[in-house]
Amino acid sequence: MSQARKTAGQGAQLLTDVGPVIAFILVYNIGRNFAGDQAIYWATGVFMAGIALALGYAAIVQKRFPPMLVVSAVIVLSFGGLTIWLQDPIFA
Repeated sequence: MSQARKTAGQGAQLLTDVGPVIAFILVYNIGRNFAGDQAIYWATGVFMAGIALALGYAAIVQKRFPPMLVVSAVIVLSFGGLTIWLQDPIFA
């Protein structure tokens, strides 16, 4: 495997691991200026979508499910779902 291809794979792995968290932070910090206390719900929804996309990417492109990503997805999707469903920021 060439060095350029190996480096591109590592960049994609980093984006899969950290991308949903970065999206959550950006949406929450920008959303606080516009939506106030409701920004946590928007950011949680983006985080849930991001982690679902990361799982899909790992399944299709990497042909595997990284165990830490699966554990994170279960936690994020369950508590994020509770946060949005109950409209209670204590789960976020």
